[in-house]
Amino acid sequence: MKRLLLLLCTVCTISFLQGQITLDASALPQAGESYSYAQDTFATNVNVGIAGPDQMWDFSELTRHEVNTNVFVNPNNTPTAKDFPSSNLAIDLEVAYNYLEVNDTAMLNLGIAGDLFGIGQSITAINDPVELVYQIPTNYGDAFSDTYGIDITVDGSFANVDSVRLKQIVTVDVVVDAYGMLTTPGGTFETLRLRRTTASIDSIWVQVLGFEQLAQTNDNPPTTVLEFLAEGVGGTAATVELDADGLPVSASFWFEEGPSAPTANFILASQSSQEAIEVQVSDASTTNTTEWLWDFGDGNTSSMQNPTYTYSEAGTYTICLTASNDIGSNTYCEDFTFALVPIPSFSSEIIDNGLLQFTDATTQEPTMWSWDFGDGNTSTEQNPEHTFAESGTYTVCLTAANSGGEATVCEEIMLEVLSTGQLEDEKQLQVSPNPAHDFINIKALHLGISSAELIIHDALGNKMCNFKVSANEDLQIGTREWPSGIYYYHLYDKQGDRLERGQIAIIK
Repeated sequence: MKRLLLLLCTVCTISFLQGQITLDASALPQAGESYSYAQDTFATNVNVGIAGPDQMWDFSELTRHEVNTNVFVNPNNTPTAKDFPSSNLAIDLEVAYNYLEVNDTAMLNLGIAGDLFGIGQSITAINDPVELVYQIPTNYGDAFSDTYGIDITVDGSFANVDSVRLKQIVTVDVVVDAYGMLTTPGGTFETLRLRRTTASIDSIWVQVLGFEQLAQTNDNPPTTVLEFLAEGVGGTAATVELDADGLPVSASFWFEEGPSAPTANFILASQSSQEAIEVQVSDASTTNTTEWLWDFGDGNTSSMQNPTYTYSEAGTYTICLTASNDIGSNTYCEDFTFALVPIPSFSSEIIDNGLLQFTDATTQEPTMWSWDFGDGNTSTEQNPEHTFAESGTYTVCLTAANSGGEATVCEEIMLEVLSTGQLEDEKQLQVSPNPAHDFINIKALHLGISSAELIIHDALGNKMCNFKVSANEDLQIGTREWPSGIYYYHLYDKQGDRLERGQIAIIK
């Protein structure tokens, strides 16, 4: 309703004859013209003054919070003109058209048509009776009252009913109560003030399974809008909406569109690797920009409109665009955090028979980890433990990720896993101490052959040493340089058959 009032006010202009301000139909807007209005949504400090002649109004402190442009068109060029055959002027509301009739005695609001409720339906709302917006001519001291309304039925699928009927009855009291000089950010005008008080009753019916019932009735309290009419501005120099106590709530004012400084804005896309972050910034400023200055937040700049830039280090950077033209400039800044793709790495350590501790050694600040142990098991912990059930060679992979991307590294691990019962009751060898620190003693107890070969390797299959062992022979092997962990020994005869195997624990 508020937007509609502003639109309707736009179609009246005035002439000044010997101090008498008169509404004259000959100066009304024509099809093809447009007028811009700014709205101050918090205009509580506006002084609307009193009724009477020779008033002074200063609205110069009003601020542009929103901007609307009223575009007047020939109704014959609109898709719903057939529903309003007497219309000779229409206002393009983008989603609908407001149809008007201007004649020698009045300006009438015939109705509106389009997607009025944003539900994808084209709805025609015909005022019956039509709304009397202005009497022509209108002078200071004139007054009139009017009643008009709409009664429409729309498909109710959007509300899960058969149909929805909306009925509105509106009463309007209009009085032209003052004239004088008005100053706004758009200029200074001789103006005629019109006070329009509107009240309405809204009723909603819904039809379900063929039965119609009243769903809601709203008896809306009166609202008052002051309209300041002037020449050369499409009819309305300013409007002020009042609350129930007569105090200003919001205001709008005409202004002339002209060259202005751009409003800076941009969009950004980035692509990270393990070495750098490539950034593409694209200008999204208003179209009257002629010069660009980018600050990438690391001391480097560019004057291109849509530059590509590369960061070699991860971090948070404040990127700013200053957009300029002959009128002025405007700067927009935004913080962006970039990450290099992680470089994955890990180590592993035998804790017990088949049990390994994996330790993440990834660089470049990973935030997520995904382990694949090569035996069908996985983990998302940073430093997981995992038990392998059987001996074998496993491909263990770590995928490390962050906001920059992800990367994967894999290593093959060969394991010897001893099951219970694999160690024979009658030992061929005696190993002590076990666990060991600096050395181990190995004694051949009762070899059934003259000699055999002893091989010791770590949990990854790396050979640590091998010796020839004879019956009743004692060996001492130094382990001072061996890392802590579990080691495996194997005793083979000359034919390569394994005679015995076992574990040795080295603890530092």
